[in-house]
Amino acid sequence: GFDRTILLLSVERKEIVSELHGFHTNIYTLCFSEAYQVLLVGCFETYICSYELSEFCDLTEKGRFKGHRSHVTALLALQNTPIVLTVQDEGTMKLWDIRDLTCFQTLAAPSNIVFRSILQMENKICLVGSKLFVFAFESKRRRTIV
Repeated sequence: GFDRTILLLSVERKEIVSELHGFHTNIYTLCFSEAYQVLLVGCFETYICSYELSEFCDLTEKGRFKGHRSHVTALLALQNTPIVLTVQDEGTMKLWDIRDLTCFQTLAAPSNIVFRSILQMENKICLVGSKLFVFAFESKRRRTIV
């Protein structure tokens, strides 16, 4: 079925420009990092697949984010950063570096809440489930003295 296929559409050309097949389980969640041109796909698995998008709209598997113990229910590539946030069905959150697919922090979420989606609004992250949790974050940038 189409729940195991991703179609990449060109709005300008009004046509399918790429198809991605071969997922072993149904696709559950996905997101795109515009800054790094990477598509992230979560199925009913304990890992996230990462695909680089070429200028010709080809999708090439970059690798997998591995480390969850149960399936990932939500994911988000934070805008203009290399950070990916994932949440598994029992609530554990992980922060990843999209450049090398490594986890650099694991956080425990409140118990008995399954998060279904993650939204970013400026400097806030919203985890949406049976309850709504909002986290503020700072993007620390080095200042250069000229």
